[in-house]
Amino acid sequence: AAGHAADFFEFCVDTHGDRPAVESVVDQRPAWSFRAFDAYTNAVAAWALRTGLRRAESAARPGRGHAVALMAENAPAFLALTLGFAKIGCAVALINTNLAGAALLHALQTADPHAVLVTATLSERLRDAVAASATGAAWAPSGGVHVMTFPSAAPEPAPAPALPAAWTAHPWSVFETAVADVKQPPQRPDPALRADVQPRDPLYYIFTSGTTGASKAAKFSHRRFVGCAVTWAGPSLLRAGDGYYIALPLYHGNGGCVAVAPCLLLGCRMAIRPKFSVTHFWRDVRRFHLRGAVYVGELWRYLLTRAPETDAPDAANVVDANTTPLRVIIGNGLAADCWEAVKQRWGIQHVVEHFGATEMPGDSIINYFNVPGKCGFLPPDLAARQSLRGASGRLFAYDADAGGLQRDAATGLCIPVTAPDTPGEMLMFLPDGQYDGYVGAPELTQRKLVIDVMEPGDQWWTSGDLLACDARGFYTFVDRLGDTFRWKGENVATCEVQAACMAAAPAHVAEVNVYGVAVPHASGKAGMAAVLLRPAAPVDAALAALAAGVQTQLPAYARPLFLRLRNEPNATTATLKFQKQPCVRAGF
Repeated sequence: AAGHAADFFEFCVDTHGDRPAVESVVDQRPAWSFRAFDAYTNAVAAWALRTGLRRAESAARPGRGHAVALMAENAPAFLALTLGFAKIGCAVALINTNLAGAALLHALQTADPHAVLVTATLSERLRDAVAASATGAAWAPSGGVHVMTFPSAAPEPAPAPALPAAWTAHPWSVFETAVADVKQPPQRPDPALRADVQPRDPLYYIFTSGTTGASKAAKFSHRRFVGCAVTWAGPSLLRAGDGYYIALPLYHGNGGCVAVAPCLLLGCRMAIRPKFSVTHFWRDVRRFHLRGAVYVGELWRYLLTRAPETDAPDAANVVDANTTPLRVIIGNGLAADCWEAVKQRWGIQHVVEHFGATEMPGDSIINYFNVPGKCGFLPPDLAARQSLRGASGRLFAYDADAGGLQRDAATGLCIPVTAPDTPGEMLMFLPDGQYDGYVGAPELTQRKLVIDVMEPGDQWWTSGDLLACDARGFYTFVDRLGDTFRWKGENVATCEVQAACMAAAPAHVAEVNVYGVAVPHASGKAGMAAVLLRPAAPVDAALAALAAGVQTQLPAYARPLFLRLRNEPNATTATLKFQKQPCVRAGF
């Protein structure tokens, strides 16, 4: 079970059997047992084989089988699809359901899937993205587009969207339709179908925005998925049969891996909501008696802004252990000023905060000890030893003004941070010199690496994040570096926002410098764009074109909240990159 996610899943099924495994909180269907969950994954695998989804491969994956792209809302069927494809050795590209237009098409072309599976509710967005692109027909999935409706939606036939001739669209009325005519009970596919899949091969392609710009498909391996189960099972303090709430997107690492994998191992019951809702959060927790939940920090800020009487059935200011079953929350980004408020208001006993990244090669660091505001714990001497075998990261001095790691003038090597509470960039050593990185983008993978860190020729992965460690070994997140910022629980690539702004009003806009700024009482940073208009450009027309363009091309979380109109060009570095730190310090 240690090597492959499908083997691990089948081990969990054999262990937990008829114990409830997963349910949707928005329909009346009973929870799937582990056996029923397994039956659905087997049916998906059989359907995939019958439709030829395993019989072709892309140039990006010679000899390994191809990928399938999945663009779907949270639902038990989402997990059945991903694990069903894993059983036949097929990787799944998890598409962010907020994407639209050029960004959506870019994600699909990057993953280069053999087929695209999209829910009926999202298929129109796919159609619009293809229709609006001049290159929409230049690339198309050879296995076509399959339109589906999950059981939690109304069982209406899903029409095939009108797509260019190169895009073959197959209607797939409801999720059960694809699996209804397979042999009952469906048999597990032959493990030989996945025999050539190695632990380090990708289970998922998870899209992330990094310092290199546009969305990239990070390879998330089978080994890392199984590792999530082992890593998070203990800190969760959950037991078999406990309910676990997942309202974060399953296409992200937190919802789809950090939450799902330990639930499978422990035999917990996953309760899935299509999308986080402040209104329904506590109703779901009480109705389904949920003891654990996965979070990002913004989730708790939204809940804290709600008046106490709206979440407490007895209108008490503090919900105690008798009014909510929730005891453990697991995630990242919970700010120190919210930590105690969350615990006291809702009787949360245990907060498990961590620092990690989808594409990181080593282990997350975890704060097991309920210490507010800390994103991980690892004693400094242990961190130094583990970093040399690639198991954990290490902090190195960073020059924010120069925009790079500091190096010793005599040796040319990087300088480890040794003083407590001193910010540094988190790096991770690659003992074998290999980094999985991103699919089909060797140049982007290379940009995440740095050499000559501790000794000449060594190779390390750069996180793009500043952290600080105190004398005891507790880590604090300080800031995100490079050309990204985080807002509404999503990473935003400034170059994508910049490109959308420039494309929206090319006749009026001369240049755009995009960056994130801190907003009081909010997690992350909000987008801000410093815009230089062309001479004599009409301001009203330029702003109207900008607004229309970003609303069409960017998801809501990536749209700038603030604009700064400049009278002179943005300052640049010696390499002609926009200087962002002075703008960030100026704020709004």
